[in-house]
Amino acid sequence: MEKLIASWRSVEPEKNRFRFYAINVGEDLWGDEVLVKRWGRVGCRKRENYFWPDSYRELMEMIEDIKETREEHGYRPERGVMAN
Repeated sequence: MEKLIASWRSVEPEKNRFRFYAINVGEDLWGDEVLVKRWGRVGCRKRENYFWPDSYRELMEMIEDIKETREEHGYRPERGVMAN
């Protein structure tokens, strides 16, 4: 089962830009922690990537880097534990 960490949206109708980005943490079949990144156009098929961090610290660093990058690219927090 995955736990939503955060999701962002970048909507600019005048530029035909309707994007979303979300990160979740879950477990794979062997019980290892995995970070799931999903992104794409709102209402369309999403893309996703999976990352297996070596430690809790690496996981937190990855999440913080993603958060900073999304905000630099004009995304605004929508929901999740890091959306505040």
